[in-house]
Amino acid sequence: MKQVKPTVKSSVSINLKKPKPVKLRKPGKQMKEGKLQPPMQHYEEREIDPFSTDLQKPKYRKIETVVNTYRSTGTANLKQTSCKRNTGEGDEENGWFKIDGNIEVRMSKEIGNGKTSKDSVYFKSKTGTITNFENIESTAAANQQLILLRIEAFLNLGSNRRIMNIESHYVNIAMYKPLKGSSYIKLPQDISNSMSGLINIRNDDALCFLWCHVRHHRPKKNNATYITNKDVEYGDGLDYEGIKFPVKVGDIGKIEKKNKINITMLGYKGKKRFYPIRISKEKYEDHMELLLLGDGKGKLHYVLIKDVNRLLCSVNNKKTKKHFCLNCFHNCESEESLAKHKETCSLVNGVQAVKLPKEGTKIKFKNHKNQLPAPFVIYADFESLLVSDRDREMDDTVNESYTNRYQTRHACSFGLKRVCHYDDYQSGEYTSYVEKDAAYRFLKAVIKETEMCKQIMYSKFKKPMTITDEQESEFQAATECHICCGKMEGDDKVRDHYHVTGKYRGAAHNKCNLNNKLSWKIPVVFHNLRGYDSHLIMQEIGNFGLEINVIPNNMEKYLSFTLGKHLVFIDSIQFMASSLESLASFLPKEEFHLVGQRWQGEDFDLVTQKGIFPYEFLSSAKKLKTKQLPEKKDFYSTLYESEVSDEDYERARRVWKHFGMKTMKDYHDVYLETDVLLLADVFENFRKTCLKNYGLDPAHYVSAPGLSWDAFLK
Repeated sequence: MKQVKPTVKSSVSINLKKPKPVKLRKPGKQMKEGKLQPPMQHYEEREIDPFSTDLQKPKYRKIETVVNTYRSTGTANLKQTSCKRNTGEGDEENGWFKIDGNIEVRMSKEIGNGKTSKDSVYFKSKTGTITNFENIESTAAANQQLILLRIEAFLNLGSNRRIMNIESHYVNIAMYKPLKGSSYIKLPQDISNSMSGLINIRNDDALCFLWCHVRHHRPKKNNATYITNKDVEYGDGLDYEGIKFPVKVGDIGKIEKKNKINITMLGYKGKKRFYPIRISKEKYEDHMELLLLGDGKGKLHYVLIKDVNRLLCSVNNKKTKKHFCLNCFHNCESEESLAKHKETCSLVNGVQAVKLPKEGTKIKFKNHKNQLPAPFVIYADFESLLVSDRDREMDDTVNESYTNRYQTRHACSFGLKRVCHYDDYQSGEYTSYVEKDAAYRFLKAVIKETEMCKQIMYSKFKKPMTITDEQESEFQAATECHICCGKMEGDDKVRDHYHVTGKYRGAAHNKCNLNNKLSWKIPVVFHNLRGYDSHLIMQEIGNFGLEINVIPNNMEKYLSFTLGKHLVFIDSIQFMASSLESLASFLPKEEFHLVGQRWQGEDFDLVTQKGIFPYEFLSSAKKLKTKQLPEKKDFYSTLYESEVSDEDYERARRVWKHFGMKTMKDYHDVYLETDVLLLADVFENFRKTCLKNYGLDPAHYVSAPGLSWDAFLK
């Protein structure tokens, strides 16, 4: 007897309290970990591509930035960027600035054979331009939301990664002025020699960008800095329609697309210190590099970089030519090593490099332990009180974005059933509890069930091996592992046996034998754990001091989570995306083993038909004492805007009368127990089908994609 539970919207709150303004110290002084660090005035070089073996970090700082970087660690507030508004105060002459953020998230992932890999994953926001200090809060909030969405999208890729903690939060702030180059400016003395590889066009108009473009296509050995009539004719053939002169940096992207050319721009701070202003994202074959110079009085000028490698090599006066990657500014010894580096160099704004496996590499099935059925599975369900919680009225929210919280769930009861795959006598009795602390009591109950399962495992499923003479002869002659089908050599051969019965199974590698054992993990199965029951559990899970690992679907819903070393909570909807009522309707009558043991005859027929429950009527514990079935209107769902049919309501009346119910609690108890036992019968049938057809137990998996992938590899 099952009705789809209403899903009440909820959210996981994140502490977004506005931090107190932080006084920034002058550069050079150290600050403790967890606080904002002072601005770093030098370019912080990125790590070299880990797949390369011949690349080294530059020994000299050839590139500098005008970016100030702030770092916070631990449980830092995601909206900490709001405290950076004071960095621009008192600096009005600098005008606008740009801001972006990065989050370093520590994640873990099971990689098979009981091993876990851990790594840090970085998520970056977009760069926002601040033209008014009042926009800082909204830009910081937008950055935070984008990072959360990118984390959610990453986790939805099916990687089964678990978030361990937030390592660090970085905020980059750069002073910004809209740049545009115009007429001729003399080169600084330290980069004016020919070794710098610069061509400084001597123009007296605002077209220096265009003339650089022309000289890029029409190189000259002599008098390259002067414009000729042929240069003017060639310039007329370039596509600058809609571009205003002097050219602004923001318009360069349009010029790239119109003329199919990559344009990268560097800035100059004096004393042979360069910094990137604009890195091209386009993928055209033609590329041009420019240097933007300023005279210190607001006048700017574009200079053509004839050879960027020569320019950057001239900084350290090295005679050996270096080859620079204009994406990350690492240098390489040869063009070959540069080409190799570019294959794996991260793209601007965070698209990570992908390394393909070597040609001929094969993917093999490794999760052999998942072929052994899980000894125990716990099936459970909650019922809740839906308390009205309208805390804001529509009239108060005109022209505002808000969340109208309509109802709040409070667990009022739970039911659970332990099922043992190997011995029905070790399956537990159905257990239920009805009180306001149901979620807390449920966690105590499943922890107790864990201890009972461990005792049974030790006492019943640890039998010594029994082997016949014939089987011993087969073992001695065996050359192939019966688990992984790989060849066995030397002493790496042991006898594998079934711990439940003690029967010999075959010869195996020592490592395969150790991994091919009964799992100590106990799956706890809910139907719609992700959207409903997990929120009730999470409200109490912190009271037990056990380690929690979560595989999230997004920032509010969880595909799965583990509690302690043994309990693994999974959602049956991730394998069978239908209502429990629909799934039960496809199950043959003889497959209702648990429901059939509990009810027979007319009782069985009634509980296996569609049931209804007045969720919104049950708004307080007192309603459980109601001495008659609620009226039909009390079964109305505001969330789905639907009411029950006359046929369904009449069936509910027959159930009430047939079972001799005295109060609403009696109706609730039968409804809850039916849900739990129906779920157990449906999922146990699914396990049996998968074990028969694929040799895999779904109870070891989080969702259907992981199960189907292993089934494919087998």
